[in-house]
Amino acid sequence: MGKKATKQTISEQPVESEPQKKFSKSDLLKSVAFTQIEADFLGACLNEEVYTLEEAKQVLIKLRKEMVK
Repeated sequence: MGKKATKQTISEQPVESEPQKKFSKSDLLKSVAFTQIEADFLGACLNEEVYTLEEAKQVLIKLRKEMVK
């Protein structure tokens, strides 16, 4: 009638993922991961540092949530 829940053990060691590759601002602006409009916004907002794709996407998300003045 009722199913018994089986306990699954998960490895205690954290799974190490490969470090994300970082790109220069100019490389991100040329990337096909972003539309031309997104690249324009990134060009205006990013410093001359290196960023992962995820970090650049987070910048765009933050920009979209800001209130227009």
